[in-house]
Amino acid sequence: MTSKGTLLITGASGFVGRNLSIHLEPLFSKIILCSRNISEDSFDHSVNSKYLFARMDINEADKIEKLFAENKPDYVIHSAGIRDIRYAETHPMECLQTNINGSVHIAKAAIKNECKAVIGISSTRAAMPVSGIYGMSKSFMERIFYDFNAQSDVQFMNVRLGNIAWAPSSVLDDWKIMLDATGIIKTTGYNMSRLFLTINETADIMDVIFSNSEKFAGFTVVPDMKTAKIGDILHKFIETFGGQYESLPPLVPEKKDDYLIGQEEISYTKSVRLDNRLFYLVSLVKQDELLANNLDFFQGMKMSDTEIIQMITGSPKKVLSYKI
Repeated sequence: MTSKGTLLITGASGFVGRNLSIHLEPLFSKIILCSRNISEDSFDHSVNSKYLFARMDINEADKIEKLFAENKPDYVIHSAGIRDIRYAETHPMECLQTNINGSVHIAKAAIKNECKAVIGISSTRAAMPVSGIYGMSKSFMERIFYDFNAQSDVQFMNVRLGNIAWAPSSVLDDWKIMLDATGIIKTTGYNMSRLFLTINETADIMDVIFSNSEKFAGFTVVPDMKTAKIGDILHKFIETFGGQYESLPPLVPEKKDDYLIGQEEISYTKSVRLDNRLFYLVSLVKQDELLANNLDFFQGMKMSDTEIIQMITGSPKKVLSYKI
């Protein structure tokens, strides 16, 4: 296998960054894991020597530039940012500063140091950004990366991901914590539906994007995902692990359903199938052929009971062990 060179992952102390580093490790000769939470003595010398750990806050432009200049990454997965939706609503300025300005810092360093490609981790909430400050910040990041792609030789793209099963603060993780603590699972989203991916599916998607970066450059890449009702998942969860549930009123700005594509984006979207996987590509350019007339087309196919159980009982690849 020919190495793709050096990969840099921001937000690498998080669930997604850690697991992606494990899955994508065979593709790269060196992997730089960056996070403001990684301590100076994080490196475990028993870990594959491909890994380099760097303490970095994406709000500190000078430190970002220095790290890029010293390591010359070929590819970047930009996963760092404010992810907690409730925290974003109560700390809007911090969310905007980190998710927008921090993304600009990463993009400028990538251009100056001639990276090949930068993949920004976005969110399905960017499809309807009016639903909250978090969705707005991710929508801005997508637009910024469109602009940087047009103005440079670096391939910039975004990927919108749904809810990743068992990630910290995901419904499954929250439910398990509540179950262990009290035996009662409280949910504000019983009648809501959400798009789901496992972390291993996420890593497979990133693999396809890396291998076809020239085809995805300048787009927001939306992999076809499956949807499930929170209530259906909750019943399977209780059947598997036990406990009871209590349904609470929805919180603001929770939305009833997840959508892959926003209504205004439909005419700017085309589809492509690669490695037996369907992707929707959203851009700023109107497409000649309209894929659909309504959002339901982009909501995702419904997960079967078997798929829900597999998601609940499945576990991600072993995460990289290092201190934060």
